[in-house]
Amino acid sequence: MTTRLYDYQQQGVADIRRAMRTEKRVLYQLPTGGGKTVVFSHIANAVRAKGKRVLALVHRRELLSQASEHFTKEGIGHSVIAPGYTFYPQTPVQIASVDTLIRRKDLGWEPDLIIIDECHHVVPGNKWGSTMARWPNAYVLGVTATPRRLDGKSLGDSFGALVPGPSMLDLIGMGRLSKYELIGAKLITTEGSHIRMGDFVAKDIEEINNMTAVIGDTVATFKARGKLPALVFGSSLKAAESLAERFSDAGYRSACLSFKTPKIEREKILRGLETGSTEILTSFDTVSEGLDIPRCATVVLCHASKSETKFLQQVGRGLRTARGKDAAIVIDHGANYMRHGLPDDDRDWSLTGKKASAREDEQAAAIKTCPKCLRAHKTAPVCPYCGHVYEIKPREEIEQIDGQLDVIDLEAHRNARKAEQRSASTYEDLVELGKSRGYKSPHGWARHVMKSRELRGRTRQGRL
Repeated sequence: MTTRLYDYQQQGVADIRRAMRTEKRVLYQLPTGGGKTVVFSHIANAVRAKGKRVLALVHRRELLSQASEHFTKEGIGHSVIAPGYTFYPQTPVQIASVDTLIRRKDLGWEPDLIIIDECHHVVPGNKWGSTMARWPNAYVLGVTATPRRLDGKSLGDSFGALVPGPSMLDLIGMGRLSKYELIGAKLITTEGSHIRMGDFVAKDIEEINNMTAVIGDTVATFKARGKLPALVFGSSLKAAESLAERFSDAGYRSACLSFKTPKIEREKILRGLETGSTEILTSFDTVSEGLDIPRCATVVLCHASKSETKFLQQVGRGLRTARGKDAAIVIDHGANYMRHGLPDDDRDWSLTGKKASAREDEQAAAIKTCPKCLRAHKTAPVCPYCGHVYEIKPREEIEQIDGQLDVIDLEAHRNARKAEQRSASTYEDLVELGKSRGYKSPHGWARHVMKSRELRGRTRQGRL
């Protein structure tokens, strides 16, 4: 039975179809928990009904299983291209692991529509981009909550149009996402001055962005503030494993999930979040994207990340609605909300990236030679040809410093940022504010704000 779409999802489907009349490659943005899978399943079903072929592309085992289960629920017959599955070329809908697909050169099957989940990973030449290039005549629908790459590269090289859905704040207001309470470290005081422009703000933000330590005791803070079940994100795999041990020592049923976890154990751990046999799940990056765990009541960030994408994706794991869940708890030990704003702040998404630094360019071009099959490939934790798993060198431990986390007054924090923006009266002031906030395109954001002010001014004049 096909799931009935909410009004905003119906609007998303209509907007995507409209965009595809002029662009073959469209990116659809919808906040985590808003139902991207429901939207692209609806489109996949409609394309299949017209006798066309659909390829849905994912990059992790959990996401593949999740997409397959949802397609089955929607009555969409399909086969799976991944290790342990039989490929049936006569099936018009395929769900594929991108790592498997990139190795199968002679598939003998050509899609009319390619759907790419978590498409903010796409750039020309990487495994997602290479898949798109493999079938240049196919339409492409990319979906993500955060259309911004971690390395700052432009998504406009891969997609011709961006279709934004409702904001996170809108979805919370509709009851489609959970309300949340934010508990975090206050690194900058605003006492006596809600509006701070110029060098002072820039200096403060720079100090926050350069901070790598986490504030406060993770386990003690959770005992005082958290609710079960919980997702805890560490700064590295070693840190995530250590956090799982610390929570276990404190009496919680905890487990760490990583790419090293065997499939059967992974499934058992994830099911445990629903049954209660797993109370706390720690991870580095494995469950940051896509994974649907509605019962998650608390998200704990035990890192100070410069990535807005990672911040939003991880917080989003706790914002899905569930029976008996009044509000999610977000515990931010790294003061990430001060770098990136509140999770439900308005964001000006675009397909424009930022110029990568010399270090990013160097990292992107890094090549490894697999010691097992001797093939060269771009840097990755697993060889894409033979599956050899590289030994991960432990990162330097993140320092934990004493400090108290407080409940953040969301409305006061949001109003202070609005007041700060209102005080920037000129385009130049707005550019400087955008830079101090770490926006990827401060000039574009400043132009957008100035244009909005001009339109509001015209509206007020028209009413006089």
